[in-house]
Amino acid sequence: VATATDNQGIASITNDYNGTNNASDVYPVGVTTVIWTAVDNTGNSNTCSMTVTVIDNQNPVISCPANISVN
Repeated sequence: VATATDNQGIASITNDYNGTNNASDVYPVGVTTVIWTAVDNTGNSNTCSMTVTVIDNQNPVISCPANISVN
């Protein structure tokens, strides 16, 4: 979570991830950029960005059925 300070106080801190305001969402494999915006109590704003990198290096788990004999 982003934090912000200002001599007039902070009115809001929001984020944008893929057109939504939900940086705590589940991210897809790859690199995603999250944009954070802080607005102070007089309407001034500033932004910063962060990247979330998801790497899937876990193999799938598979269970095979038992062998079958047919007469």
